[in-house]
Amino acid sequence: MFRFHAAAHSSHLAGLLLAGAFAGPAMAAAGDVLIDDFSTGRYHSPQVKSGTQAAEQPGAMLGGYRDTSMFVCDTTLAGDCASRNPFSVNSSYLIDKGKGSLPVSAFVQNVGYQAPPRVEIGYGYGPVPMSANLAGGPGRLLRLTFNALSQPLNFNVLMFTGIGRGQDGCNVLEINHPFMLELPFTEFTPANGGFVAAAIDHIDLIFQNGSAIGSVEFGLTRVEVSDTPAAGAIHCGPIGG
Repeated sequence: MFRFHAAAHSSHLAGLLLAGAFAGPAMAAAGDVLIDDFSTGRYHSPQVKSGTQAAEQPGAMLGGYRDTSMFVCDTTLAGDCASRNPFSVNSSYLIDKGKGSLPVSAFVQNVGYQAPPRVEIGYGYGPVPMSANLAGGPGRLLRLTFNALSQPLNFNVLMFTGIGRGQDGCNVLEINHPFMLELPFTEFTPANGGFVAAAIDHIDLIFQNGSAIGSVEFGLTRVEVSDTPAAGAIHCGPIGG
């Protein structure tokens, strides 16, 4: 399984007024790299009330494997679960294709009332080492496409080259329609020398509660790298900016 990282919360706040509207998914351009569109690696997690639930799904995503994990509360720490999940409600996540009016593949988080889990999606943690070339032009960016978001969300991403890494993220208010978050590579905060875009061995996407009442639910439909900003996308970052 992939490693957990303490993700810094961004002071950057993006909401409905910034979200705007876009005509549809960004068109793939030369140099674009699809990390995951959740069309393979179907998975439904069990219902989780405490502890950590983790799994790995093979498929056509970057690196050939997707590692997923949901942390609800620490069962070894006195009072932690009573504080984090006071009504002992279930939370879960799934990777699947919707039906009816939402025939789209997505990573979907389902969270019980007053429960604020931390969810991570990792690439490059499978049995085969990954060295992905995500380099491109000076405007290179990471883009995440969501179907909707029910409550405020804290999002962070870490990209690694060996011990070097870069981090970016933001807080996003609830948005009841499809939207995109974009994070320019130039705005990632470096550590241990930073990451090398042409040699990425691990990527962590981290989703945490940004709501006073928890229950944050969302559908993430696409993760990709591009040189071309999408119309109407939220500029997510830089951290501390």
